[in-house]
Amino acid sequence: MKGKNFKNNVQKIPTINGKTYLKAFISGFVFVSFIVTFIVFLAQIARDINLLVSEITLAALIFGAWNMFYFFIYYNLNLKIRIGWWGAILGFLFGVGALLRPETHITHSDAIGILLENTVNFEAFNFIFHTLSIIWLPILYFFLWHYVIKWLNNLWGCKCD
Repeated sequence: MKGKNFKNNVQKIPTINGKTYLKAFISGFVFVSFIVTFIVFLAQIARDINLLVSEITLAALIFGAWNMFYFFIYYNLNLKIRIGWWGAILGFLFGVGALLRPETHITHSDAIGILLENTVNFEAFNFIFHTLSIIWLPILYFFLWHYVIKWLNNLWGCKCD
């Protein structure tokens, strides 16, 4: 009798299977793929843009893998971190990467400058886009992951905080 009561009082630890990782990858991949398609479409309209398509398309794979890694950390290592903060970490890493590799960021900012020609002050935009990316990218990614990726995860059946 005591053994039966003991089993009922034990808290079940959630487990994760391979399907959950695949769903998590798809959740991260789908949103960014849509955005990348839109960016490439704009680049084709502008025609004179030197766009690093390979780096932009890698973003979808990175988002998918980062989302899978979130579920691995959350369930297997039992590190309970909110998904918005998880996205902010990725934004911070991208911001650091932008500061360490300014040549790629200059190409991206030139491409965006052509799109926004006669709309904004390009020097100010370039400063904000490149130099302050270590600040605005984590904030942007926090909201992206907290609202969009979390919603997609829940839509696919990958429950997250």
